Amino acid sequence: MEETAEGAVEERGARALAAVVRNERRLRLSAPDVARLAPLAGEWLRRGVPMAEFREALTAHLPQVVYHPAGLVRDRLLRKMPQAPTFAEQRASMPQGAGAAPSRVAGMRECAGDHVQPRLFRPEADEVLCRECCRASADTGDPAVAAALRGAGAVRAALRGGGPRAAGRLPFDSPHPRPAPFH
Repeated sequence: MEETAEGAVEERGARALAAVVRNERRLRLSAPDVARLAPLAGEWLRRGVPMAEFREALTAHLPQVVYHPAGLVRDRLLRKMPQAPTFAEQRASMPQGAGAAPSRVAGMRECAGDHVQPRLFRPEADEVLCRECCRASADTGDPAVAAALRGAGAVRAALRGGGPRAAGRLPFDSPHPRPAPFH
């Protein structure tokens, strides 16, 4: 699949170069030159540069005589290469039609608590803190809230099949009973 995509980008680049050099006699390129420069031209087009801007970048302020057209075109393709679009710009340009697959993070929210990295969670109603941050804030706060959170943990554990005893289990505890010691 990648080879096909790269081939398509190179093909578009080769066609764009051919269109530019067809109208500018000072930039006559041979077929091997076009093949060598096609990946660079394709990268310009992949970055969303319109054909008019591509043509302008290659043909603006040309000297009267060009001794090495392939070298000049290569230099301009490299030197004037536009910045790659940011992730946000790429996301904004993606189609959001009815056929688009739903995002895995749709409906998630970033926790407002103190984390080293952003933490996403699925909020219930208007929550702004993830479960761990709610637990941490309850440990230092109202005992009724702490009891409610412990009860919610017991309910979650029971629903998962762990029973009420599993609610108090620490993450590093084994879910299997410990063997009896040898006597």
